[in-house]
Amino acid sequence: MNEYITRIADNALEVSQVLRRLSTGQKNAVLRELAKLIRDNRAYLQTENAHDVALARETALEPSLVDRLTLSDKVIDSMSRAALEIAALPDPVGEVIEGRTLVSGVRLSRVRAPLGVVALIYESRPNVTVDVGALCLKSGNAAILRGGKEALHSNRALLALFHQALRSQNIPVEAVQLIEKTERALIIDLVKCTRQIDLVVPRGGEALIRFVAEHSLIPVVKHDKGVCNIFIAADAPLAMARSTNSWVAGN
Repeated sequence: MNEYITRIADNALEVSQVLRRLSTGQKNAVLRELAKLIRDNRAYLQTENAHDVALARETALEPSLVDRLTLSDKVIDSMSRAALEIAALPDPVGEVIEGRTLVSGVRLSRVRAPLGVVALIYESRPNVTVDVGALCLKSGNAAILRGGKEALHSNRALLALFHQALRSQNIPVEAVQLIEKTERALIIDLVKCTRQIDLVVPRGGEALIRFVAEHSLIPVVKHDKGVCNIFIAADAPLAMARSTNSWVAGN
């Protein structure tokens, strides 16, 4: 097992015990501070992001992926807003979702609790760093993030702001960690950390999801190809609708 990955996983496991005991107020305060830091550090984020975008263009990354990679004003505003929206959500930790009393008088309850450590593997979109880190924090879970190498500068910058927000509430920065080494082989080591990690979530293309699912010894949540449906209006020309190219061109 790679020592670098083991250290990150061990740190996450240790801090997960702290996170499950955080109050709702502490978690929301971090998220509100993160939202403010993102807004206030727009220039810093876009400067770091420019390094990633320039390299992506030099290496002829697909235009659609470059677009996903770019931290425009709109994307930055969206990230800040997302942190506030997550702060406004009800705290799931401790929520009683079912309860009953046995004949003996014993009361049984099902209560939501943190999983522990969640590893996220994703591509291109640096806004995922904020979205996933914030959701994990709100649900009391430690997050290990492995973004794509094409977004490394952007993810480092966003992580620095996240760590600043965590420090504002004296919460260990290991609550959200980024794997900065980009060797693909490290993913294999990551998804074999069964002692430390409770769930793996790949977010990206079909090839990435298949790669993670094939190598992981940890439960994997995958969206695979998704569920896609096309609805045809009753008065639409069916001949055109049957042809994918014609249908796209007609819309």
